[in-house]
Amino acid sequence: MHLKLLDIVDEEKRLWLKVGEEKEVEFGFEIPDDMEDRDYEAAYTLQPRAEGEKENDQLPITSHQLPFHINGVKIGVLANLDKQLYQEGETAQLTIKVTNLNDLSHSMYARVNFNEYEKTEGFELGAGQEERLSFVIPVRFTDQKIGYGIYMSSGRSIHLNSIYLREKGEIITLWSERDIYGAGQEVEVNYTTTQLGRLLVSVEGVLEKELELKEKEGSFNFSLPHHLRTGTYTLDYRLLTMDSQIEGTYRFDVLGYTVKVLSSQVELCPGRIKLDLLLESNRAFSSKIRGWLYDPEGEYTQIFELEREIEKGRNRIGLSKEVNLSRLGVYRLVYALYLDEELLASGTEAFDSGGLALASISTDRSVYYSKGPIILTIKGMGKGRGRVSLFLNDLPFGDEVEIELDGERTLSQNLEIPKAGEYHLKVRLRIDDAISEKEIVLKMVDSEPPRTNLKMKEGYWIKRGPSTDEIIASPSNIYTLEAEDNFGIERIEVSLDGGPFLPYKEGISIKEEGEHTIRYYAIDTNGHRKEERILKVYVDASGPKVVSTTPVQGEYLRGDKLSIFSLRLSEEVSIDPQGVSLHEKRTGRMVPIRDLIYHPSTNLLTFTLGETLKDNQEHTIDLSEGSIKDLVGNPLLIQRITFYT
Repeated sequence: MHLKLLDIVDEEKRLWLKVGEEKEVEFGFEIPDDMEDRDYEAAYTLQPRAEGEKENDQLPITSHQLPFHINGVKIGVLANLDKQLYQEGETAQLTIKVTNLNDLSHSMYARVNFNEYEKTEGFELGAGQEERLSFVIPVRFTDQKIGYGIYMSSGRSIHLNSIYLREKGEIITLWSERDIYGAGQEVEVNYTTTQLGRLLVSVEGVLEKELELKEKEGSFNFSLPHHLRTGTYTLDYRLLTMDSQIEGTYRFDVLGYTVKVLSSQVELCPGRIKLDLLLESNRAFSSKIRGWLYDPEGEYTQIFELEREIEKGRNRIGLSKEVNLSRLGVYRLVYALYLDEELLASGTEAFDSGGLALASISTDRSVYYSKGPIILTIKGMGKGRGRVSLFLNDLPFGDEVEIELDGERTLSQNLEIPKAGEYHLKVRLRIDDAISEKEIVLKMVDSEPPRTNLKMKEGYWIKRGPSTDEIIASPSNIYTLEAEDNFGIERIEVSLDGGPFLPYKEGISIKEEGEHTIRYYAIDTNGHRKEERILKVYVDASGPKVVSTTPVQGEYLRGDKLSIFSLRLSEEVSIDPQGVSLHEKRTGRMVPIRDLIYHPSTNLLTFTLGETLKDNQEHTIDLSEGSIKDLVGNPLLIQRITFYT
């Protein structure tokens, strides 16, 4: 058993009980002589444990309260100032009368604070005696209240209060005979003014009034509602004259209803929630008590509203309500006590619904410029097993997985979202019918169109021009299209020689010789289309031709006069030197040649002889098949040139 009472006692005692046995437990302590005369409450707890059980096998702790009264220090305190209104720079005299209301003698002191002024004065107060204390205070209106307190010599406060220091205005001044009024009483406000006009006054929730000031001195009255809470209230005023507007405030205190929540406790039972309140009230009244339950997602539901009679002093209130806790995590029970519709007290108690809960979810970025990967981080807490599922814009996304937690745990998962847009990504943790959810918003931004390329196999060349390049291709060439995009490609469309655009499926082949036009573009998965591209290609289906030769076909020449041989071709070609040869036709002997040179700028092939040709011979220049080709691979059509010596 553990007993706790303020700072007087904090003690624990152990005892052993047999089944059915009763024992008295005594705690001895001394009551300090500076304790105030009033009701107190000690708290004690019981922590049962069967013999042989370990510390961590202890049964639940139960808490109890024990009310009692201390006949201690009891005094009466009155404070007043020497006049109603002051001006900046004056001095105010505060008089405090302290009366001893019991038969004990006390050693005490008073302390007064106002702005930078602070003074302490000690005194002895005998049984039934009174003491008058006087303080002279310089007036500086940075504050409107003089604070004062009566303390025991030990430093324990017995009475703390304050008194208003009213300032005299230059044009208009408002004041009342008292600083404190009771709820339901009538307040009389006096005024003096140097200018006449309309006076607008208001107290929030209490008063809205307009007065026509016809005299420079006067007063007006208003009644305070009976249900007001204890506290400081502000009267706002505004004087409207022919040529000016003066605004100000006047504060006063109301001793109304004061309700304190001394303790509150929530107990969660299967399908039911219990709330135990200990309240202290300065008055008896009929109240309404309302309660709202906030789930872990911040959604709330009013779960009870009932009427209870509140007695003066301490009141213990127990409430029980059936609830369906469909969310995992921490709930908050908010309760409030009303007099009519005036809120007098409120509080909040939090509790965990048990099991597992999602602590947070996050991603590595909030804006993505491709479909992924998106790194999702899930933080869970609690102990037990549950199932986690994802939802994208409230539709299931991916597979549900089972997780097991024992404390806090962080999980990561890579996701891909194929299309651009704004997405609500929700993570749901489920245990039976209870869930815990967290949601975040992602933005997938497709800022670039797809990139499309046309590729050609071997058998083409590019003819560079001053402003435009021309592609020359073989009829055997295959044209393939490829595209890429951060979010993926939906399709490629292609048009040939001005025809309709059709979905591209496989390589394109163009056999017909001549100029052709290929137009193409790609569309990504978000529907964005790349700007159309155009390829112009000339299909060359004919091989090169020999335009002229030296010597010419069938020409008769003297052998000793021949030194350089040449062939001029119709277009630029590639030549295999091993495929060019010179023969004596009758003997078949190969005549050696040298310095074989091809000049691309003039399409001219030249070579010289390694010996002098014999007369009376028929000679052939032989070009083997495929040794001379144009740049797209078409072979030379003529393969032999004959001349005579």
